Amino acid sequence: MNFLAHIYLSRHDEEEMVGNFLGDFVKGRNLDHYPPKLSAGIRLHRLIDVFTDTHPIFEESKQLLKPYFKRYTPVVIDMFYDHFLAANWSDYCEESLEQESLHFYDTMEKFDAYLPERVKYILPYMKADNWLLSYATVEGIGQALQGINRRTGGKAGIGEAIVQLTAHYEELKEHFQRFFPLLQEYVQEVRSQNK
Repeated sequence: MNFLAHIYLSRHDEEEMVGNFLGDFVKGRNLDHYPPKLSAGIRLHRLIDVFTDTHPIFEESKQLLKPYFKRYTPVVIDMFYDHFLAANWSDYCEESLEQESLHFYDTMEKFDAYLPERVKYILPYMKADNWLLSYATVEGIGQALQGINRRTGGKAGIGEAIVQLTAHYEELKEHFQRFFPLLQEYVQEVRSQNK
């Protein structure tokens, strides 16, 4: 899953939400320099990634798109799944996506002392262009994918990923709709085991 899903899955606990977002930016197992809930969020992020990457429904999406994106296929699917979450946000959350996005950006500022430099660098851009809200449109997710493509020097070959999203939209949406409730259940199980 990409940024939005990780944020959504921890939105009721600010520290966990920040940690869940930071999971891609923090390396190593030693998380002792983070507050306990923040480090729990980082660990949750990693568990979510393993659950997602090894799930049979995610595998269905991978098989559909692998001919186009090779080793970057999971990255593309993560972005597509974030699009489906954003585009259908009211199915999953009572608060608007705009409200939740603004809450996330404000929360990140509260935890500035714990943010890796890379996060401090991208956060102003993320907030200014409201990446999370932009994921709700095909154009917005396309711009996000273009950014990834630029950062990989075009090696990812995902500059035209929107062509595949459009071509397989309903099938990929159906994959997401089957998968996301299972992921939500998994996160609840993880939380109950860690109490």
